[in-house]
Amino acid sequence: MTCSPLELLKLQTRLKQIAEQENILFVSGKGKKKPEIQQIYEELEHCGNRLMEYKECFGIMKNERCRLIKRTSESITT
Repeated sequence: MTCSPLELLKLQTRLKQIAEQENILFVSGKGKKKPEIQQIYEELEHCGNRLMEYKECFGIMKNERCRLIKRTSESITT
């Protein structure tokens, strides 16, 4: 399954709504067991952050590639 960061955000929002409707509290702190819905929510958050990092890296690589292609084509014509 392929998801965009926006789709992951929508899933997180929906999970939060379900948790509120079911009166499931998200917990934090030492010794507290997280509900399964919170664990899924946090995993989606982690995946979304990684996707954004990858997107940023691919943008940098694309810009660098374009710069190198331009420089190579300029050196060939001269």
